Amino acid sequence: MHQSLRRALEKRTGLRKSAVDANGVNRMGTRNIQQSVAALFFLIIAVSPAAGAAPVRPEAEIIRSKMQMLQSAGTLTIRSVKIAATSAMPVFYENRNYRLAWTNPQTVAQLIAAVEGTSADGLDPSDYHYPRLKEIQLRFETAPSALPRTLAEADILLTDSLLRLVYHLTFGKVDPQGLSPYMNLVRGIDQPDPLGQIERAVDSGSLDRFLDSLKPTHPFYLRLKTALSAYRSIRQSGGWQPIPTDAPLSVGVRDERVLQLRRRLRLTGDLRDDKLSSDLFDEHLEGALIRFQIRHYLEPDGIANRITLQVLNEPVQQRIDQIRANLERARWVLHGVPRTYLIVDIAGYVTHFVRNDRITWSARVQVGQPFRQTPVFKSEIRRLVLCPTWTVPPGIFQRDILPQIKKDPSALKRLGIKIYTVDNRTVAAETIDWSRYPKDRFPYILRQNPGPTNPLGNIKFVLPNPYFIYLHDTPEQQEFDSPWRALSAGCIRVEYPLELAELLVGDSDRWSIERLRRQIRQKRSTNINLPLPPTILLLYMTVWVDEKQVVYFREDVYHRDAKILKGLAGEVRIRPRSQTVNPLL
Repeated sequence: MHQSLRRALEKRTGLRKSAVDANGVNRMGTRNIQQSVAALFFLIIAVSPAAGAAPVRPEAEIIRSKMQMLQSAGTLTIRSVKIAATSAMPVFYENRNYRLAWTNPQTVAQLIAAVEGTSADGLDPSDYHYPRLKEIQLRFETAPSALPRTLAEADILLTDSLLRLVYHLTFGKVDPQGLSPYMNLVRGIDQPDPLGQIERAVDSGSLDRFLDSLKPTHPFYLRLKTALSAYRSIRQSGGWQPIPTDAPLSVGVRDERVLQLRRRLRLTGDLRDDKLSSDLFDEHLEGALIRFQIRHYLEPDGIANRITLQVLNEPVQQRIDQIRANLERARWVLHGVPRTYLIVDIAGYVTHFVRNDRITWSARVQVGQPFRQTPVFKSEIRRLVLCPTWTVPPGIFQRDILPQIKKDPSALKRLGIKIYTVDNRTVAAETIDWSRYPKDRFPYILRQNPGPTNPLGNIKFVLPNPYFIYLHDTPEQQEFDSPWRALSAGCIRVEYPLELAELLVGDSDRWSIERLRRQIRQKRSTNINLPLPPTILLLYMTVWVDEKQVVYFREDVYHRDAKILKGLAGEVRIRPRSQTVNPLL
């Protein structure tokens, strides 16, 4: 071997000189470096044969031509694969003067390992050309020579795989705003030069660490991944068999189906005994069934009735898909979440205050009805309002208030709602021609003063958002005992709002619960600004995994899971109308 080439080989692969013999063979057999034949091949095409400026390599000219085709036609197909990174890829290669990016076999191996590992995140490795990448790797290992076109096309496929993967780990595969108008998840990239960062990761040989850094590190995301692995293991072992639903099972019953019920509950960890041969429904089995019912938001009565048996019989694949859908949701929002925040779990009808990544306070909530869904977004709570007035949102005015007024002109007076102009002058209801609306734009403001019928109750929590959504108290306290709490017009009704207020203000000497109550009794609207506005996340998660790795499956009351799963199974599109600040990603 030429001495300069040998030194280059040692430098590029990181092999010690003693580990490379005269033929360039890696005697160490390290897993991190692919066979030296492939390494030598890549180095031969990368090292300039003469002093001075390196000539333009033929594969670089082919890449340049392909990128020009992509930019002019807006589409490019390589080996029957449609390139998805239509905006980013031409810039990526232009920045490196169209040189091959994938000349280090170690980096190729890292990419392939990362693609293979996407399954653990609920993604599909084939979205990143996994079979093609394995073919490329095998070809360069077994046949250390290739035509420039083969090299160029392989490089483009590797780059498209990487750009797809970066995008999906950072923002998710599915466009949330394309699924529902009730989602506002616009998020930017802090990195001012994301393509430069990607190029540096490829050239540095530490691509694996870069890709790992893009995944959410939030504890809930990691717990979801563990749950996915557990349910896939159940599927691998054969899953569970359906239990006939012809009659209920309860304590004291002997039935052949009790054996099936025991095996079923043992698989998911609800039953923790060895009585798998007993056909008697005993109290221990009842306790296991109650645990299952609680995890699936069923009536926890310990009776295997038709509804409970139907839920028990739902296939393990359905649970796997449900977890995958929620991992995708987590990728939308669980990047850069502070360690202390408030979360509204819409599908679980609960809110949690999280401090240092641990839940320290929880309360039940009422959320939007299926036809008035609570939106999903991230914001911060800026202030609290005691004895709030209620300004009727436009949607509620058109859907609820206006029809009442047209039927009964005295409805506003009965509801305690007054009419104001934009400059705060009162207007008599009888002076308005209500038949003009909603066809014409309604020029007035409807406002209800504080009082026992005010739908906001005694306190509201103000958070900036385009949906007129906030958290608040409610006179409808009895509804918190209902298992179905999708009852509001979109806002979030909180069960113990004064506890939450004291928690958020963080100054119990100045604003204790008793002090808040005294202020409310004065029946005057009072604003309390929060000096350190806490982050609030409104999330819709149909799977929840607690800190003990107990998995809870909720009803998909807004029917969103199927759309996410369809998107995960669909074609990869890196959207020009991106969620990112940088349009190239």
